[in-house]
Amino acid sequence: MKTIIADNRKYEVAEADYPEKLTWREANKIDINGWTLPHFSLLQNMFINGEDLNGFDYSETYLSSTQFWDIVNEHNVEDGSVYVLNFKTGEELLKHEDNYAGKIRLIREIK
Repeated sequence: MKTIIADNRKYEVAEADYPEKLTWREANKIDINGWTLPHFSLLQNMFINGEDLNGFDYSETYLSSTQFWDIVNEHNVEDGSVYVLNFKTGEELLKHEDNYAGKIRLIREIK
């Protein structure tokens, strides 16, 4: 089991990506024994520690659970935007939750 610690919490990271790309809305319907999308800062942590976590596709972008309105709105961005992380460059991007399908690596909190 691969784990990371963030915000004083311990998370188990799935051994592999979800088998298909999904939109944010589709990904949030996944209900597999507590597995969920990581919030954006946790996804960044996964990017930094990726070589220890196995199998990230560094040519892809990964979805986070963080919606744009969860962060201070300082830009003129369309409602329904979500944060994704480009694993090739480490760049954070905003994509529309219904129109963009990305890679997914699920996590679950270890209690």
